[in-house]
Amino acid sequence: MRLAAALSAVGKTAATIMLAARPVSRSAATTAREVKVVFGRLRCRIRALALVDDLSGSQAAVLTRLHKDGPSSTSVLARAEAVSHQAIGAILAVLDERGFIQRSPDPTDGRRQLISLTDAGLAQAENTIGHGRTGWPGYCRTDLAKTNAEQCGMRWHF
Repeated sequence: MRLAAALSAVGKTAATIMLAARPVSRSAATTAREVKVVFGRLRCRIRALALVDDLSGSQAAVLTRLHKDGPSSTSVLARAEAVSHQAIGAILAVLDERGFIQRSPDPTDGRRQLISLTDAGLAQAENTIGHGRTGWPGYCRTDLAKTNAEQCGMRWHF
């Protein structure tokens, strides 16, 4: 999700350059338009890939973090993902409903719960990680970049 927000910010920056009060060169305006088109296509592709496993970027990130770091508390996950306690609560509610996580009492602090992956969550996390290595980055490096380079008249080296 952070990637989508960053892409959106870059697209807005390109639009701002195009609408700046000071005059900009024709090549700068053309480049800004091309950047806006490319990032628009990236946003569309990110949304399309998100539908593959039906998890949002934030949900997939939490699954991946639990897979990598092991059981964790809600507050530690919220800090690690840079989201509010309410947001992590909503993310965990979806993951819990789908059977990807389980909650258990923290043996060192009875007030906290530890969140860990279930077998289904572990399988989904491994699928998400594997898909990320071959899916989006591979597509971004090859097909999408080449297509956009050709459409924008740019030269890309792979």
